[in-house]
Amino acid sequence: MKKIAITILISIILVSCSNKNNEENKVVKQLQEQKDSLEKKNNELQEKNDSLEKENKELKEKIKNSENNTLNSESVAKINKYLQEFNNSNKHFAKTTFDEKNNTVNIELVEQAASDVSGLIDYNDKGMMTKPMLEGWQNEIVDTALLISKNLDKSITVKILQPTDKTKTIVEVKAGKVIKDIMK
Repeated sequence: MKKIAITILISIILVSCSNKNNEENKVVKQLQEQKDSLEKKNNELQEKNDSLEKENKELKEKIKNSENNTLNSESVAKINKYLQEFNNSNKHFAKTTFDEKNNTVNIELVEQAASDVSGLIDYNDKGMMTKPMLEGWQNEIVDTALLISKNLDKSITVKILQPTDKTKTIVEVKAGKVIKDIMK
């Protein structure tokens, strides 16, 4: 009888433990389902966040490009205004144009200035350049390029073109510094 009572008691304990285990398993299963659901929502939110960050980045880039275009348009307008004023006051000396693509101001010498510079180049090529000629070159040609450069943005290159061959540069200045001078 003692054995039967112990067997019944052990059976009751095992059934009780089994019920508790089943309840714990249900709780664990519910928690796992909640965890899975939260992870799914988290992933969805992360995807939305990534999408919004990408969209925000694109919008910032568009705003930056728009601002740059506006600044660039204003800069080009200022450059063209300055060059027009220069052209108006130096009609018989030179004509300036702005090449936006290459960010360059090209200066074409006209009339007597073109003839004089061609002569100076010939004298230089023949080794007949004198000190007064070099001073005239510096004052009229190099200093003109420097003046224009100093009045424009530092990123713009100013070139004085050879009178007889507009594809060649005789003086080049950038940011107020002489880069090329065929007389040196």
